[in-house]
Amino acid sequence: MEDPLAVNNVLHGDLLCSTLRYLEYKDALIVRLVASSWKDAVMETLVEEQVYVKTQKTLQGLCLCLPNLLSLLFDQKSEVMLENREEEEPMLYRCSKIQHFQCLHTTPSLIESYDIRQLLAHWQNLQSLNLHGNEDLEWNISDLASLRHLKDIRCINNRCLHGDTQDLLLRHDRGSENKNYSQTSIFQNLSVLDMSGCIQVTGKLRDFRKLPNLIWLGINRTQVRGDLRHDIIPGDFVALQGIGLCSQAVYGANQIQSVQDADSVMRARLQIMQQSTWESPIFPLMVHLSPDSPDHHVRIEQMLYRSERDPPFNIEIVVVGTRWGWRWSNYLGGFCETHWLGDPPRDCEDYNKEIIEFEREQPLFYQFLDPPTREQYQALCREWCW
Repeated sequence: MEDPLAVNNVLHGDLLCSTLRYLEYKDALIVRLVASSWKDAVMETLVEEQVYVKTQKTLQGLCLCLPNLLSLLFDQKSEVMLENREEEEPMLYRCSKIQHFQCLHTTPSLIESYDIRQLLAHWQNLQSLNLHGNEDLEWNISDLASLRHLKDIRCINNRCLHGDTQDLLLRHDRGSENKNYSQTSIFQNLSVLDMSGCIQVTGKLRDFRKLPNLIWLGINRTQVRGDLRHDIIPGDFVALQGIGLCSQAVYGANQIQSVQDADSVMRARLQIMQQSTWESPIFPLMVHLSPDSPDHHVRIEQMLYRSERDPPFNIEIVVVGTRWGWRWSNYLGGFCETHWLGDPPRDCEDYNKEIIEFEREQPLFYQFLDPPTREQYQALCREWCW
């Protein structure tokens, strides 16, 4: 007859797996030696801890003993040669439930040991992918299109990454007879997308409107083109906290060609800044009038030294209380009147005090809402004996 106490002290099946998941992975590898039932339970246990792979032996042990790993990390210190492609089943494929994969600044021989397309296709539960710094890794942005659970994609400085962001962001319903077939985002839960430094990636800024939960978008040093006058309007990017733009490809990222464009560009930038809780939510942070603009001119002495008399062709943000605005400035103490967004708050004593103090200052150009034209500036020079 079995000892009832012994029977009651045995953990079975799912209960044992649920208990083992609270262990660190190193401890889980030890307790699997307790009994065959524990070994089987460890094989079925979901390991949520991020596991850093340092050596080839570590990788082999993990794949054989803990196939239900959820998070793996490789970096430039990982002394690992991944599998030979000629093997029938590469060892890392056994970890089919991977949700978080980081492979940072690795050597080409490590990451290229796998076909990245097959590896990503094998991990259908992937939620975050970080390939930061893999400059020589050849792959296409469309390789991510089948991974519907992705929330965080970071492939910074992947200089050999090809493709157009539209292949990633949009799904085309080509079954429709209508030529204007529907286009919807396949990554509704995507919150972080950083492709900064992926110099061969193309696309359009307005395509990212399809991502309602996007918090950070990094497209600096890419070929993703856009125009802040049209591509960011009220109702778009409602969750966005920060954005890095390419100054060469996105109009309004750091310069404009006309004084008249400033209002629409600054409304788009302030939309992001007002809804963000970050200290620097948009990069580049500063905007100025292009020296090639027909509206641009310089003071003759400006060639020799800078002063508060220089024409105000830079734009700076103004915040008084809860009210936001912007103004033209030369960053040296000379600036124009403020362009305010919205009406002032009513019956707000603190704001009334702040705005009185703010308007007390009357610097150069305060009588202008926009930078003076060449003729107006020359008249000022004569009036003020400059």
